[in-house]
Amino acid sequence: MSKKEYLPIKEAAQWLGVTISTIHAWIRRGHIREVERPVTISVRCVPVCDLKKAFLVNCKLCGKTFKAKHPLKAAFCSVDHRNAWFREKALADMPRGRVRPRRRRKARATKSYRAAAK
Repeated sequence: MSKKEYLPIKEAAQWLGVTISTIHAWIRRGHIREVERPVTISVRCVPVCDLKKAFLVNCKLCGKTFKAKHPLKAAFCSVDHRNAWFREKALADMPRGRVRPRRRRKARATKSYRAAAK
């Protein structure tokens, strides 16, 4: 890679190993900035500093920055942190006090079943 400050979207996609539509989606979501550079014609470019940070994500539990395979889907740096976060969430959502079990309704025989039994 050369010492460029900006890369066109097509080159940025090749450099990151993703498709051009992925780069456009990241721009739409605000994950990467887009800059128009007037060369001979206006070219839509992406800053290289944003591309270097494209796969970095903060863990929801510990706040540690890690490199993710899918940066928009990743939220935790490890499986243990994911399990701990969901365990805390499940405990917070549980009702307090005694929980009564639901009463099961008795199965009723339908008219067609009764007619067939006779």
